[in-house]
Amino acid sequence: MQLNIAARRQFATRGGNWTTSSSGGDLITVDDLALVHVEHSSIYQRNEDIWKDYPSSRKGDYSRADGIVGYAWIARYMLEFLNAYLKHDERAMASLKKTPAEVGVPQHMMTVNFRAGQRTPATLDAFRAELGRQGFDHAPAIYAANAEGPAGFQARRDGHDSVGVRSDGEESPA
Repeated sequence: MQLNIAARRQFATRGGNWTTSSSGGDLITVDDLALVHVEHSSIYQRNEDIWKDYPSSRKGDYSRADGIVGYAWIARYMLEFLNAYLKHDERAMASLKKTPAEVGVPQHMMTVNFRAGQRTPATLDAFRAELGRQGFDHAPAIYAANAEGPAGFQARRDGHDSVGVRSDGEESPA
């Protein structure tokens, strides 16, 4: 799911949390219980200066070695995510839906939650597709349904959208 930064800020100022209330796409949350912020970067994993202050910022009794293992698991989950969503790899998607224990993550290392999207994401492409299915007579209702999403959907053209669709379904220059 893609939300622009301005839409996220706008939603947050209304008192919402777009990650928990958005339903326009799958939501996968991975929480590595052993990692502190600096451990999420491979450059910091190799920087010995970072580790001089590590004992004061670590979580519980997790060690640097636990952080390295956690970093490897985060990288594996990222690879599965990319394979699932960019390559449409069904095996990778199935792996994302499994519990950490089912894929071999050590106990007490991380939590993973998968929530399938409940509706089509509110995008200009989705708006156009729905117009094609239902017809232009239904445009106000389709637009209103998309505007209810937390992304604050607005059907507008920008530099990335240079092709319009005529009422007969043919593409025409914008």
